[in-house]
Amino acid sequence: MSLSAEKLRPPVPPSHEKPAQPGTRPPHTAPHRRPWLRCAAVIAAVIVLIATVFLALKWPFRRDAVARDLGQATAARVQFARFHTTIFPPGCVAEGVEFRRAGAQSSPPLITIQKLTIRGSYSGMLRHYVPLMQAESAHVALPSLGQGSQGPLALHASRVHIGELQAISSILDIASAESGQAPTRFAVHRFSLHDLGSTSPMRFEVALTNPVPRGEITARGQLGPWKAADLAQTPVSGSYAFRNADLGSIGGIAGTLASDGTFQGPVRALRVAGQVEVPNFQVRRSTHSTSVRTQFQALVNGVNGDVTLENTTSHFGETTVNISGQISARNGQKRAAYLNLQVPQGRLQDVLLLFIKAPRAPMTGVAGLRARVFIPSGPRRFVEKIVMEGDFGVSAGQFTSGKTQNSVDKLSAKARGSSEKDDDDPSRVLSDLKGHALLRNAVATFTGLQFGVPGALAHMHGTYNLESERVNLHGTLLLEQKLSKTTSGVKSVLLKALDPFLKKSKSGGAKMPVQITGTYSHPHYSTDPI
Repeated sequence: MSLSAEKLRPPVPPSHEKPAQPGTRPPHTAPHRRPWLRCAAVIAAVIVLIATVFLALKWPFRRDAVARDLGQATAARVQFARFHTTIFPPGCVAEGVEFRRAGAQSSPPLITIQKLTIRGSYSGMLRHYVPLMQAESAHVALPSLGQGSQGPLALHASRVHIGELQAISSILDIASAESGQAPTRFAVHRFSLHDLGSTSPMRFEVALTNPVPRGEITARGQLGPWKAADLAQTPVSGSYAFRNADLGSIGGIAGTLASDGTFQGPVRALRVAGQVEVPNFQVRRSTHSTSVRTQFQALVNGVNGDVTLENTTSHFGETTVNISGQISARNGQKRAAYLNLQVPQGRLQDVLLLFIKAPRAPMTGVAGLRARVFIPSGPRRFVEKIVMEGDFGVSAGQFTSGKTQNSVDKLSAKARGSSEKDDDDPSRVLSDLKGHALLRNAVATFTGLQFGVPGALAHMHGTYNLESERVNLHGTLLLEQKLSKTTSGVKSVLLKALDPFLKKSKSGGAKMPVQITGTYSHPHYSTDPI
């Protein structure tokens, strides 16, 4: 019994081994874990290998792929002097980038970029999205305005969506329509375009230096959706600010211009409205400056640069000028301004002070003007190249120079048969001054010039030189009295004998020749027929 019971007793485990607890599973040993780890490592290696092969085949930032994509988007051939890719973040950096029109490799490049950085993202690679494309020290050469709406490159739709396109410290040259002339150059300090390639409008900001008049322009707004088939139909809207514009860069005038405004419409027909202020406007030959304030509405053709002034009003002193017309290149000629001016009721002294050096205007009065103006482009001074033709009138005109007014008063006294001028008399007023004038090459030619003083009416013609201020006017003076009554002494006796033979005006008075010579500030009147 005892032996049988001893044999049936289970063996006692060694002291270093703990008996398994009821209801627990024995732990796995290391040999059981190693196959799963090896399997996971193999799967990860396969995924990495597949991703590497995929990226090697589909990596969008390869030299040839980037050149192809840029070339397809611009219909140009793109070349790089140096190129390298970046992994974190994914992208590339190209230097010495050149865009040339396809099939015209011997011509100068249309666009050069010193450094082009493309910064992508791994998530963006799956949806053709590039967060940033940045061009540094770019140079863009455009043909002269009016040579088509596509510009130098034919832009095509691209499947790539660019979050922001930046241009820093760049140059924009627009070729002159005149052979041998230097291009018009804009220094673009910064330019950014957001959401390029999307179907929605793209936001933009730009800051540049305008060449003529030289000044700083900033603008921001929206562009698009892009009309790749006809860029001129692409809508654009926004606002601008023009600051510290030096009118002296135009030639012949001076002053500092500031302007603010808005624009909206397709590139081909952009409506612009705003205001311009020049607190110190001056014509170079004058010593006077005045404050000019202008409100304008214009239609701008962004393809050929034509500007149509629809409703423009300028104020200086107490004078208002209404302006309409165009700034355009007509019939293949150079760009020029073709304007219509109208002064319904202004002050003569406001206009005269723009052109004279004397400390005060030699004449005052209420002035009216209706004229056509032609201002061609070119380096000549403003006073030399402006051409103006129109009709003018001055009422209640009065000379400010005592010497000049004394001559007029004597003329009036003689015309009325008085030996001396009346002290308190309307003879100090030059009435109904009107005529037709043509200004060309700084010389004003007058026809149909008429003015009156009490007792006399003059019809004259002649010239006035804006440069030398020389006056040369000739005509006929119609008197209320007979010629013999306008003089005394021996002359009076002789003229009485000639009165029946002298020409007479409709009023029965005498007709006699008259001329005005001298300078604008010191004119000389001659009415003595003998």
